[in-house]
Amino acid sequence: MEQFPIADAIALAVAPIFLLAGIGGLLNVMTARLGRVVDRARFIEGAFEAGVGDDVQRRYREELKALSARTISANRAIYATTSSALLVCIVVALLFLQQLTPLDVVLAVEVMFVATMGLLILGLGFFLHEISVATRSLKVRTDL
Repeated sequence: MEQFPIADAIALAVAPIFLLAGIGGLLNVMTARLGRVVDRARFIEGAFEAGVGDDVQRRYREELKALSARTISANRAIYATTSSALLVCIVVALLFLQQLTPLDVVLAVEVMFVATMGLLILGLGFFLHEISVATRSLKVRTDL
């Protein structure tokens, strides 16, 4: 029995789709962490507006610096990881195009897949940096 070209394309697209699902999970974690950073920064900014003592202001200023660095790293991680997900989608589309037309897109698929991995590695690197900044800025108060 002859297999339809679309069935071949679906078979080829399974692995990139699993990669896309994994990237989606990573993005969920990254955006949740960014949300917590933003919430904390807003809390501290509200505390400044309400008026706090000099000692608390000093601690809050230090924390805001770390939160700013975390925000930058988290945003970069999200941008790079989202870009890798976009490239996975393009790879899947090209795989379908390969099956449905006489176009040879193998080189484009290879280049985009390597770019996908590069962006994913970059995104994970930024994510690791965000975690590192968060860990370094964590100060457990012993004076309480």
